[in-house]
Amino acid sequence: MPNRPAFIPDRVQTINFSAVNEKSPPVYSDLTNEDDGFSLNDIIEGNSITPTRTRLLGNNRAEQQYADAFEWFLKAAGQGSAAAQNSLGVLYREGKGVAQSYDCALEWFLKAAEQGVLDAQFNLGKLYLDGKGVPQDYQKAMEWLLKAAEREEVNAQFKIGELYFSGKGVPQDRQKAMEWFLKAADQGNTNAQFNIGVLYLSGKGIPQDYQQAMEWFLKAADRGSASAHFNIGNMYYKGDGTPQDYQRAMEWFLKGAEKGDSNAQCSIGCFYNNGNGVPRDGQKAMEWFLKAADQGNVYAQFGVGNLYYRGNGIPQDYQKAMEWYLKAANHGHSHAQRSIGLMYLNGEGAPKDYEKAMQWLLKAADQEDSAALASIGEMYQRGLGVVQDNQKAKEWYLMAAEKGSDVAHRKLNELSYSWAMMGSLKHVSGSIQFWSIHFFLFFLVYYLIIWIFT
Repeated sequence: MPNRPAFIPDRVQTINFSAVNEKSPPVYSDLTNEDDGFSLNDIIEGNSITPTRTRLLGNNRAEQQYADAFEWFLKAAGQGSAAAQNSLGVLYREGKGVAQSYDCALEWFLKAAEQGVLDAQFNLGKLYLDGKGVPQDYQKAMEWLLKAAEREEVNAQFKIGELYFSGKGVPQDRQKAMEWFLKAADQGNTNAQFNIGVLYLSGKGIPQDYQQAMEWFLKAADRGSASAHFNIGNMYYKGDGTPQDYQRAMEWFLKGAEKGDSNAQCSIGCFYNNGNGVPRDGQKAMEWFLKAADQGNVYAQFGVGNLYYRGNGIPQDYQKAMEWYLKAANHGHSHAQRSIGLMYLNGEGAPKDYEKAMQWLLKAADQEDSAALASIGEMYQRGLGVVQDNQKAKEWYLMAAEKGSDVAHRKLNELSYSWAMMGSLKHVSGSIQFWSIHFFLFFLVYYLIIWIFT
């Protein structure tokens, strides 16, 4: 599945085949791994060269200025300027003013890093971390990042926290991850503040603490983190560590949505779709789902498909529903995969096709989708596109029931009753057959005796 998106839109199953009403729980935005990195913002002023830690030269600078900067840095680097050597590495890495070359970037970063340039040590560690210009090597990445982090380099501290969290290059240690995130957060690193909130929210490696999670999300939100806005909204939506409040949730989702967060946009669509704190409005739900879907949010794509399928505030259109379900399904969305399977099963938006129905239901079943498991069981029970087989049906129903499918429980009861009735009928049939034979033999003997003595 994609990167922990907004909460899953409510899927009210209206297809008349193993129909279920389900509501999946919200999902929070997970740890972020973004970093600003180091590049150049200020170009040469007089004879000075000023490498900085912001964006490379700014978007409004012409390519010629990059080329001029490259020539200046090259001259200075040749005279032993470590700062210029690091700046050359940045230009080579970004492909600004010179053809992009990670090999050359590595060479210049190494020269500068060995002279103790803080930025270069981080940049070198980042190349090893990303495997650009060198084979990916988490241990070497850690070595260089530690050099920078020990000198209070905030982005290096953040990256080390990530490595401890994931266990790349070092044994996984969530507590050490927290320690390094805290170092970076204390220096104002927004992503570190957000990640600390996620750790407290999830209780990964530390005791779960909703109050601490909220505090850190608020810090990150104050510094502009759209994901933090979304998670705060989700905490109000779910009532995690705070009284459930749909209106405040909507306020925070809107803040995140205004910053372009697709998860927040999708969540607003869900609120309008479900009537959470706002009147139900299919058209507004569609508007917000489309904003998120245009950014590739698979949950929003599924939501658009649902609206078209159900005709909620818009004209019902099975073909468009199928198109949007396919977009989400091709990115691994199990509910969309199951929905496509059921549409093929019922001939909605496409001709009935039991083979395709089974293929899509199996994809969803591979992700332990309980409704898909139950639907496959029903196909075996009814012999739709497969040889009728109650035993296989029972096996699929059992798997679905273990995942909480009420439909599967009901179907299992139906099968048990059916088998019990069949057993009773066989018993009755056997008894009738037994007594019929005995009565036949009795009358046969009776008539033989009469015939013999008359």
